[in-house]
Amino acid sequence: MTRRSWLIVAAFALFLHGGCCLELSPRIRKQAENLPRMTCAELVRNGPGKNQFLKLTDVRLCSGGYAFYRDMDAAMEMFIPIYSSRLAQEPPARELTLLLNIEDDRDRERLLARPDVDELICELWWRVDQLEPWVTDCLAAKYPGIRFRNCRVVSVGLHEPTPIKAQEVWWYGIVSFLLGGAALGLFIWLRVRQRSPEMESERLACPSSTD
Repeated sequence: MTRRSWLIVAAFALFLHGGCCLELSPRIRKQAENLPRMTCAELVRNGPGKNQFLKLTDVRLCSGGYAFYRDMDAAMEMFIPIYSSRLAQEPPARELTLLLNIEDDRDRERLLARPDVDELICELWWRVDQLEPWVTDCLAAKYPGIRFRNCRVVSVGLHEPTPIKAQEVWWYGIVSFLLGGAALGLFIWLRVRQRSPEMESERLACPSSTD
């Protein structure tokens, strides 16, 4: 395949990706707006039902620390207990019932900078019995008496729909269209540059009858 052919393929792929992103962005935003809302107590008491994603409305990070791990590929995992911001003070470790799993550095920085989170869109896909020993050992040392069997795990940083992700996907679409336009423009420029010598050769080979 020639370089110009690759440019056409690249332009088509970028336009297709851009269109998908621009179509997906409002759907993510609408999904985020329509998520069920629960307090921490309601989630613990009633469970999430059939919902994979939900919006917790009264989240506060515990102050005793967190369990953190980063692998060789720079992927990270962080676990920290959370509790209801409606409580006057942080409950003792034995009464903690929610663990927050953070899978993205941006969410980690944002949440640690503002422990009194209040509303948090999260996903429920971890089970407590899936926690690795490094998580439970680290949190047990920082929160003596914590009862993991009584806890639920909620997660942020992977699949949950948020307005921020909707905005990011929209920008991905715009950038894809711009790059696709640049690839198409380069293809046209290469075609014109190739045709110019050919047209000049044809003109010299066929002089006018008045010469």
